[in-house]
Amino acid sequence: DIDLVLILPSLANAGSNNTLNRISKALSRASISRGRPVIIAKAKVPIVKFETRVGNFRVDISVNQVCGRSLVQPF
Repeated sequence: DIDLVLILPSLANAGSNNTLNRISKALSRASISRGRPVIIAKAKVPIVKFETRVGNFRVDISVNQVCGRSLVQPF
């Protein structure tokens, strides 16, 4: 399971359905996901869930959730 946090300062309301839909569509268009990504907008932390086409990794993407960012050192 891979948890990704996108930090997008320009989007104040990044957990909105519109942002999550745009991420989902981009993943589909780029053929990154196996099947259609699932948007879980009503969760405490809204995410896009998908499985990668290559490697079959399960991935959760959240946006601007800085609390998760403190767990990982940047490269």
